[in-house]
Parts: sequence; C-alpha cells; structure tokens
Amino acid sequence: MDTHNKVFMPIGRFICKDGSSLSIQAGSSPYSEPREDGADEYTKVEVGFPIGKVPDSWADYADSYDTEEQPQADIYAFLPIELVEEFITLHGGVDFGRTIAALRARSTIDLKRY
Repeated sequence: MDTHNKVFMPIGRFICKDGSSLSIQAGSSPYSEPREDGADEYTKVEVGFPIGKVPDSWADYADSYDTEEQPQADIYAFLPIELVEEFITLHGGVDFGRTIAALRARSTIDLKRY
C-alpha cells in the first residue's frame, strides 16, 4: 500500500444524539489494525475517554481497569469497528451537526496555538 503523504491523524471525537461521545484513533501509534498510518480501512481502532455507558461487550478490550472512582476504562484497545457501531447505536446515532461543529472548533483552537 502506498502511504506516501499519509500521516497519522486522530479520526476524532464523535458526539452521539444523547450527548455521549467517544474519541476514535487509528494509525501506527494507536491500538488499531492495521497498525499503520493512512490505511484505506481499519478493522479495529483505539477508543479513548468515552462519555456515556459503554456496552458490556467492550470489557475484554479495556486497556485500564475500572475502579470505584472510575467506573469504566479510559482506553479501549483494538476495538472491532462493529463494537464502536454498537456504542453509537446504543446512544441514538451520531449527531453530525455537533460532531462537525466540535471538529471545526478544535481546528480553530489548534490554528490559534501555532
């Protein structure tokens, strides 16, 4: 596969219609398959800092363990895409308007920092 001019980029934070959200990343550094930058398709991704209840099916992918103070993990490694879709469906689907607005706000903030 030609990865010339392809670099790792976080896919971003998806915001669901009920306000839940999750950050999805894939590339050579995150826990994803394939573990390469700029792949045409990823079958497994890294999900970080989900806001909202995660499905029980995610338990085996937790990279950190739950504690009383923190009822669910921060990072889920090599999570199959189908389980990401399960979270999104559980929380009413993607709120594309809010997700795009958040991406634009993040881009604006990033540009102002440099």
